[in-house]
Amino acid sequence: MSATPPLLQATGLSVGFPVRGGLLRREVARLPAIDRVDLALDAGEVLGIVGESGCGKTTLGRALVGLVEPDGGTLRVEGRDVATLSREERRALTRDVQMVFQDPFASLNPRKRVRRILALPFEAHGLAADEARLRELVELVGLAPEHLDRWPHELSGGQRQRVGIARALALRPRVLVLDEPLSALDMSIQSQVLNLLAGLQERLGLGYVFISHDLAVVEWLCDRVAVMYLGRVVESAPAAALFASPRHPYTQALLAAIPDPVPRRDRANRPLEGDVPSPLHRPAGCAFHTRCPLAQPRCRESEPELRRVGETGAHVAACHLL
Repeated sequence: MSATPPLLQATGLSVGFPVRGGLLRREVARLPAIDRVDLALDAGEVLGIVGESGCGKTTLGRALVGLVEPDGGTLRVEGRDVATLSREERRALTRDVQMVFQDPFASLNPRKRVRRILALPFEAHGLAADEARLRELVELVGLAPEHLDRWPHELSGGQRQRVGIARALALRPRVLVLDEPLSALDMSIQSQVLNLLAGLQERLGLGYVFISHDLAVVEWLCDRVAVMYLGRVVESAPAAALFASPRHPYTQALLAAIPDPVPRRDRANRPLEGDVPSPLHRPAGCAFHTRCPLAQPRCRESEPELRRVGETGAHVAACHLL
């Protein structure tokens, strides 16, 4: 009997955006936002996606929920290749994968009350949004039934993000893609929303793809972590293994930048230097070699592939020096 396929799986997923020039604004180049990304998410698992701004995290999240069309690779939901499905089959299947956006101020329509915002996902799929279900949704995210009749501008940032989470849960998905869901919130509210997400994940058995730059939050919430640099995954491992023993020099530099309330003299300190190269002019060989303090001649000549660096095979990294 075959093993159960991952709930969500991307293989060689690539997304590019046109770069236009000239008087006619014709496409003159293709900017590779994500390039040959592999990842898999099992039911009830939390996968963290981390990396510097511009590494492709948000584009990856949008590709996973179908908001941007991949240039290449495959995306499977519950083992089914989304690209091979009819439009109706795709709509039905992608109900299982919903997104919570970064900015709760921009992601809610200011011209619609909360009740209408939460009813729209049902209507888009030809379903009825009864009053009991709407009340259940707002209570599920810690809001009161009276919030259904509020306008977005009458809510705080934390309340707006709770509405965004409720909207994503409306169709009872199995996966939530969370794109920096805490970064637009005050520090005092972030912990409340984080605890809400953790509680919902445990209560509903949801799988999360958690995109974040906050490594402390990722360490606390996630089961596995994938590290992205310039559109590609350079290291992936169970969270405990990655934070205890990062193998890629880029991951080591990211972790070294985490503020330490009790500074230690023996802590590795390899701060990142230089700027991230342009995706349009990706360096030859290992793309990180222009900023890596350990770079050797072969790092400039050939691109390293992801390979096992631990005993179990769950920890992989793309580095010639491992």
